[in-house]
This record gives sequence, C-alpha cells and structure tokens, in this order.
Amino acid sequence: MSSRRSSDGRRRGEEGRRGYPLPPALAKLPSAPRRPAREFADQNQRNLILRGALTVFGTKGIAEATVQDLIDAASVSRATFYKHFDDKSACFAALHDELLDWLGEEAREEVEGVAGWSARVAAACHRLVHLMVTDPRIARLCTVEPLLAGAPVRARQDAAIAELAEVLRGGRAERSWGPGLPGSLEPLLIGGATFLVAKMATGEDQTDADLLGDEITQLILAPYLGAAGARRAVR
Repeated sequence: MSSRRSSDGRRRGEEGRRGYPLPPALAKLPSAPRRPAREFADQNQRNLILRGALTVFGTKGIAEATVQDLIDAASVSRATFYKHFDDKSACFAALHDELLDWLGEEAREEVEGVAGWSARVAAACHRLVHLMVTDPRIARLCTVEPLLAGAPVRARQDAAIAELAEVLRGGRAERSWGPGLPGSLEPLLIGGATFLVAKMATGEDQTDADLLGDEITQLILAPYLGAAGARRAVR
C-alpha cells in the first residue's frame, strides 16, 4: 500500500503543477503556435467545442443536450460548430474518443516500471478511478452515456473493454485454478467496475477515490489471486 500511496501523491503533485488533469485536446493551446495560423485557429475552435461538450454532455447527457447547448458552452457560432461536427452525436463521438485515448495513456504511464501483473493492474485501476472520481463528468461519459450513443461510440467502447479484458486474462497464469476460470469472467469484472463508477458518476453513490479504487481493485483481482491474495495486493 505504501508504494501506491507514494505514487498517487507524486501524480497529484504533478497535477497541481500542470493544472487540472484533462485530455490534451481539452487543455488550452499554447499562445505561440508552431503551425500555420489557420490550422491553429481551426484546432482551437474544435477544442473549444470539445471543452464545452465535456460539461454539456457530462451534466445533461447526450439525450437531453442540444446543439445550441454546445454552441453556448463553447461561445462559438452555429456555423463554427457545423464546420467541425455534423451534429451533436458526432461531437459526442469525438469527445468520447479523446477521453478513451487519454485514459489509456494515463494508465500506461502509471504502470511504467511496475513489476508484476497484479501490481500493474492495481496501479492502473487506482489511476483511472482517481481521474473519474475527481471529475464525475468523465466517469459519466465513459460509463453511462456510451450506452445511449450511436453504434460508432458503442463499438469504440466495446473495443476498449476488449483491450482491458485481454490485460486481465494475463491473471489466469497467477494461480493453478486460473485456466479453469469462466471464459466470460473478464467482461463481467469490467462490467462490475463500470457499474460502481457509474453509480458515483450519476450521484447514486459518493465515495473517496482511494476507497473506491481499493474496492474495484479487490473485485478484479480476487478471481485470480483469491480473496486473501487480492487484499494483500491492495495493501
């Protein structure tokens, strides 16, 4: 536990220095761009819309949100919005892509240099849970809202789940009973973790990031390590 706490403390310190953690596309662009002015302006406009969309979709949801909501949140014209996105669904899909790419990169950075399957899973779980508990908008957009979005978003979500499931399957080599575990185990574990995060995102359950991270980590590790082994891995 001490090594994880130390790592969390280091990451929080970095966030404090670089500002609130968000995907790069949702952060402010540099004031002196090293690119053509037109290209920079177009990218800035698109990112402004995505930053506004994070709040609109993250609070209202895709079903209730309107294009006018997105325009108002970004303070851009209707023509500017439609220059970058065909409709609100396309805007949501772009935002969802940015969030998934960013969360994946954050998880990969967190496990760099971490030895052992269980330690890497624990480190990644805690990082992802911390980011989503810190900003429930992100949690909602990566758990609840994709179920209500179009087929492209659901396909991207399914691909991300499949990638996570493949990582978890590595745990089957940790104990003698691993090869006999049910084939559907990994999607079920990811679904359970998603359910817990979604409850927090929708306001049904409020909890500390570390406590929720511990709970989800134990949930995921227990089938591979046993209950006692999962507790030891977390502690």
